[in-house]
Amino acid sequence: MPGIFPGRIADLPTLVRFAVYRATYAERALGPENENITECTLSLTAYNYSGARSTGSLFEFGNVTEINLPKDGWNISTPAAKNGGNSDARPWAIEFKAEGFPPLDVGYFDALALQQYFRSHTISAEWVAGWWDNTEDGITAALMGDVDLPARFSSMAASMTDYLRSGPTHQLARGGRVELLIFVSIRWIWLSGPAVLVLASVLFTISTIVRNRRSCNAPVWKSSALAVLACAYDEESSLIRSGIKDIEEMKETAKDSVVRLE
Repeated sequence: MPGIFPGRIADLPTLVRFAVYRATYAERALGPENENITECTLSLTAYNYSGARSTGSLFEFGNVTEINLPKDGWNISTPAAKNGGNSDARPWAIEFKAEGFPPLDVGYFDALALQQYFRSHTISAEWVAGWWDNTEDGITAALMGDVDLPARFSSMAASMTDYLRSGPTHQLARGGRVELLIFVSIRWIWLSGPAVLVLASVLFTISTIVRNRRSCNAPVWKSSALAVLACAYDEESSLIRSGIKDIEEMKETAKDSVVRLE
C-alpha cells in the first residue's frame, strides 16, 4: 500500500493499492495451482454530472462521467504553512488545484485512517479451506466462491463515493423546478348556442302546457279513465276514435254510463 506523508505526493491521487490472491491445492503435486491475483487501486477521482432531471421524488442525471485526476497539482499542507508558523492550526490537508478542475481538499488524517483500515484484520485476511485454523477471516466471506471480484470492489468504491457525497461536507446544487398547472378557460360565446336551444325548449314546453289548459280545461300531463268511455272503434279507418271534444261532455256521459265488472 502506498504511504502518504509530508513531502511525498508521488502516489496521489492513489490512496490504497491491494490485491486478492486465490489458488487451489494440487492433489498430486506440491504447491498451489489455479492461481489468480486480482489487483485493485483505490484513488481519488472526480465526476461530471449533466442532464439533471426530476420525476416526482426521483432525482437523476442523464449523463455521469468519471474524470481521472492527474498526478500534477497535488500539495500536502501543514498547520505551519496555513497559519504562518503556528503549529496549533487545523490538521494537515491534501489539496488539489489544477486548471479545468474544481479545487479538492481532503483531510490528511482521514486518508491515513483509510490506509490503516485496509491494513487492519477487518479487511486484510487469510483463509485456507480444509483442516486449517483460520483466525483472520476479514472479508473473505464476501470473496469466497465463484464471485466477480472486480464487480465487488467497484460496488465498494461506489458506496464510498455515495457516503462522501452525502457526508457533512456536501454542497447543495441549486436549480429550477418545472411545475405543471392546469388552467381552464371557458369561451362563453361558444356556449351561447346550446343555451339558446335549452331556453327555447323550456319556453315551448311551458307555452304548450298553458295552451292546453286553456282549451281543454284539463292538464295535459294528467290522464283520466273517462277518456276510455268516450272512445269507439271505427271499422272504416280501423282506428279508435272519440267524438267528444269537451271534458264536461265527457263527465255527463260518465254519469249515464253503467260499468259491470265480470
